[in-house]
Amino acid sequence: MSAPPHGPGNEVQPDAAALGPVAAWVLGFFVFLVVIIVVLVRMFHVEVRNEIFKKQLAPESAQLVSQRAQDAERLGQYVPIDGEAGRYRIPIARAQELIAAEPQRLAAESVRP
Repeated sequence: MSAPPHGPGNEVQPDAAALGPVAAWVLGFFVFLVVIIVVLVRMFHVEVRNEIFKKQLAPESAQLVSQRAQDAERLGQYVPIDGEAGRYRIPIARAQELIAAEPQRLAAESVRP
């Protein structure tokens, strides 16, 4: 048996692979994988919130529409609270106008015991 010829292309290759580049590739892969998982989880949570909004919060139920109509009616009418004492519920817009015109009156009434 003769020894293999020496020349360019017949160099002896080491048996062990370089650990540094392999470790860097493995670490990079795991970092990439974690980033992908985090992005997918966040996208999932955004979609869940959007679906909840579409199905539960966006549509107005008949009960909600009815309640809002009743509230608007109650807040927009003159209604006697105590007719003998001359106390009436007035529309909220009118109450705001009166308070804006006479702020000292509100301050004096809020101090009363």
